Amino acid sequence: MSRIPRKNKRTTRARSKNSKNNEISMEDDEPAAVPGKDPMMAYGEKAIRLTVNWIIKTNAAPGGLADWYAKQILDSKESSKSESISANFAAKNRMADLPCIETTRIKLKHLADGQKDYIHANLVKTIYAERTYIATQHPMESTFEDFWRMVFYENVDTIIAVFAQEDDLPLYFPNEAGKFANYGKFFVNNRKVTQPTVKYTPVIHQIEILPEGCSNSRIITLLHYAYWPKNQFPVSPRIVMKTLRCVKSDKTTNGPLLIHCSNGLNRVGCFILTDLMFDLAFRNIDTDIPKMVKSLRAQRFNLLSNKLHFVYSCFVFLDYVRIRCKRFNVFPDLLKEINEFEVMINKEIGLLCVKEPPPAKNNTKKDCTIDE
Repeated sequence: MSRIPRKNKRTTRARSKNSKNNEISMEDDEPAAVPGKDPMMAYGEKAIRLTVNWIIKTNAAPGGLADWYAKQILDSKESSKSESISANFAAKNRMADLPCIETTRIKLKHLADGQKDYIHANLVKTIYAERTYIATQHPMESTFEDFWRMVFYENVDTIIAVFAQEDDLPLYFPNEAGKFANYGKFFVNNRKVTQPTVKYTPVIHQIEILPEGCSNSRIITLLHYAYWPKNQFPVSPRIVMKTLRCVKSDKTTNGPLLIHCSNGLNRVGCFILTDLMFDLAFRNIDTDIPKMVKSLRAQRFNLLSNKLHFVYSCFVFLDYVRIRCKRFNVFPDLLKEINEFEVMINKEIGLLCVKEPPPAKNNTKKDCTIDE
């Protein structure tokens, strides 16, 4: 993903008052105007315009983006035909009818019995992208050790954990600073917790992992956002932007980015697709969205199976472009089209958005933000 700049201390007033009605909020973290040339937009202008125009044009057709996705992707006869051994490990699958594609399946390492290398997780990547991903389900109590084994030996530096209290999922890591736990042969220690100071940012956990018999531990960052329940959406697209900004600000990130939600399908797919659109478009690489989505779904079975999560991914991308257009006073034609698009999308998914409580006022630690 291209660098998402840091936040300016100044903010503009809200351009809408819809947040109180659970519509998508555009009011927080609006950048102050800085007239002039935006180097990021200028460098990626061709690819950015092509991506924006495809989204706008597709949404303008009857049924919009959601109908296009349902017909061209979900109803398509193209499907993953790779063999899967997931049925042999039913106790390790959160969904009984969700196979784990064998060709992209993560195989657990350093096990005495190589026949027990199964975990419901897939390596996902695309051509030209700077980052690779591990898409997986939320760990089950029976797979806590497997999960941390995967994190340690696949050299994961950052985990994006998207789960809410409403999801009713087990906690697989100590969530207080100074607390630790042993999951099988893995010692997991929470060294630091940074709570949000502004809206739409994740809680940042610094986690130490040490396998039994190993003298060298690894430190990873776990970004937990707790206000995005299954089948719903955050009230602001900023949460996706800011979380990805936190990943990018972690200079040690060299391994795959691990992302999980309950089943590892829709919220995970939203993060991956959005990150890829950011990365490619702002590096001025033409983005074939239909081809990209099909490629992702061929690597993680049923990824982005909810058409509205695809729409939300497009929305997040366009909103970031809108932010930069407005801030640097560039590409007024794109700004106008995106504003009109967002009004329509609000009607489609606004009622499915959930609010989050305000951050603690006594927290003064630094957060990852999206604007300079």
